[in-house]
Amino acid sequence: MPETMIVALEDVLVQGDRALDRHVAMYTALGTGFRAVVLSCLNREEGQRIMRLAKIRYDIFLTKDDSILTDSAWKVSAVRECLSVGWYIGFYWDVDPVTVREVYSMGVSSLLLSHHMLRPAWLPSNGPPRAWEELVEFQEAQRERSSQGGARDVHEVGSDGSRRRWSLNDA
Repeated sequence: MPETMIVALEDVLVQGDRALDRHVAMYTALGTGFRAVVLSCLNREEGQRIMRLAKIRYDIFLTKDDSILTDSAWKVSAVRECLSVGWYIGFYWDVDPVTVREVYSMGVSSLLLSHHMLRPAWLPSNGPPRAWEELVEFQEAQRERSSQGGARDVHEVGSDGSRRRWSLNDA
C-alpha cells in the first residue's frame, strides 16, 4: 500500500483561480510515489474545476462543505480520519502554521510552506503594530547588514557554561 500525501489546495497549490506553478511542479514530483489526498475549503465543484484547469492529479478530494469546524480544525480532523483507516501519511503540506503544528504533533511529517508575506496576520506579535516608517527602517537596516556581509558576532558556550562572544572578522 502506498504512502499518503495530504495537501491543502488553497494557498499551497492555487491562489484564487491561479495555479502556483512551482508548487504544482513540486507536488507532481513528490506525488508520483504517494496516494494524493487534496483538502479544500472551497465547494467541491469549484475545487475540481480549479484542479482540472491546473492539471492537478489527485486520488481523493475532500472538501469542508458545511462543517461547523474552523478551517484548521477541519483539516486536522481529515488527517485523523486518514490515520484511523490505517493509511501511513508520508507528508502533510499546508501554509497554516497552526494546522501544521497540530498535524506534526500527531507524528506526521509536515511541510509548512511559507509564502513571502502571504498571511502577515499569522506572524506572532507581543506588542502593538509597528509604524510603517519603523518597518521601512528595519528593512533598510537588514539590507545594509546583508550587503556588508562580514561583521557577524558568534556566541560560544564552553563546556563549563562560560560564554564568549567574538566576531567572525576576528578569526
